[in-house]
Amino acid sequence: MEFPLHSDVSAPAAALPLLKTTQQVFGMIPNLERTMAAAPALLEGYGLLWDLFDKTSFSPVERQIVYQTINVEHGCSY
Repeated sequence: MEFPLHSDVSAPAAALPLLKTTQQVFGMIPNLERTMAAAPALLEGYGLLWDLFDKTSFSPVERQIVYQTINVEHGCSY
């Protein structure tokens, strides 16, 4: 099953501010967020998890190592 990759044209209205924020933070909208836009509550929850992770005791460098490890494990190309 393939999931649509939403944009500011195709996403539900409730997802638009979330996608805009993602665009501002990352300079792009990753495909995962574009897919999650179909369920705005899911997209919002994902953003909240990012915010909560920033509040952990991990330093910025440690958090980046976690992010990069996840990227490698998932074969992320960006």
